[in-house]
Amino acid sequence: MAHGLGGALMDRVYLVTGAGRGIGKAVAARLLANGSAVGLLDVGCRVDGNGKDAAVAEAVAAELGGDGLPITADVRDADAVDA
Repeated sequence: MAHGLGGALMDRVYLVTGAGRGIGKAVAARLLANGSAVGLLDVGCRVDGNGKDAAVAEAVAAELGGDGLPITADVRDADAVDA
């Protein structure tokens, strides 16, 4: 279902940080709805920034469907991103 964006977002691969909630989740949902492949990156922390839970990215991928790949990493940690 396109939302007035036509094919502008299709046939591309995107990586959305903070895809577990809020603006990141909304952006990921929009891209997936337009047929894009999306890496759903989220560290899975609590709102206060503590903790790490891979289930957050996995739950968003299951909820949004489409071609979403759950990724758990902290973008502030170069080694975690490289992995």
